[in-house]
Amino acid sequence: ITKLITVMLCIAMSVVSYIFLRHLPKYILVLLIALFATMGVSIACINGKKFEALYKMLVFAVATAAFILTCYVALDVTGVLDKITSFEVLKQLILDTRQWGVIVFLLLTVFQVVVLPIPAIVTVLIGVAIYGPTWSFILSTAGTLIGSFICFVLGKVLGKKLVTWVIGNEKSDNYSAMLKVKGRFAFALMLLFPCFPDDILCLVAGISSMSYRYFIIVTCLTRPVMIGFYSYFV
Repeated sequence: ITKLITVMLCIAMSVVSYIFLRHLPKYILVLLIALFATMGVSIACINGKKFEALYKMLVFAVATAAFILTCYVALDVTGVLDKITSFEVLKQLILDTRQWGVIVFLLLTVFQVVVLPIPAIVTVLIGVAIYGPTWSFILSTAGTLIGSFICFVLGKVLGKKLVTWVIGNEKSDNYSAMLKVKGRFAFALMLLFPCFPDDILCLVAGISSMSYRYFIIVTCLTRPVMIGFYSYFV
């Protein structure tokens, strides 16, 4: 049943992409449809009992892709995506949800890390304006860590092709080489400074040999630092 649902989900994502994402560059649209089709075929053909770990990763990847695609299409169709970088628009969007505002803000922070073109400082300061520095720090940290882990898993599961598609082949090679040459300690240092693209680094780390344990420990120790600075001192 799980395999059937997952395959149907891949088909649905291909159809949704063709219908709602035709405004994207043609090569991106074709790549998305090919990716979803490949995932569907892989799920259908793989022996879930013999290759259980791989099967579970594929199912997780499909579920994550479906979630991101649904959110993107919803934001695009409603016109929110065009205004998503506006501080006041985002603040009002959260305020309008009233008692659900905390959940909306948390999800917005996760999306900011994974898919939305919003600087982290914008979402943190929105949280400060609405909930105060302490709650903004707590919620922003939780959302950022969740989003960072999703990026890392996407890199692990979908590999270099996804990273290259997101940031380009040149940047992908440069960051990968940097992590490989300078080691995992450099990754921790880069996450501490705002001059480095933290979200992209999490994605690139996924295609390296970095373990899940090391990634979780490092992100939990480093990512709250800048969030705390934005929350209390900006």
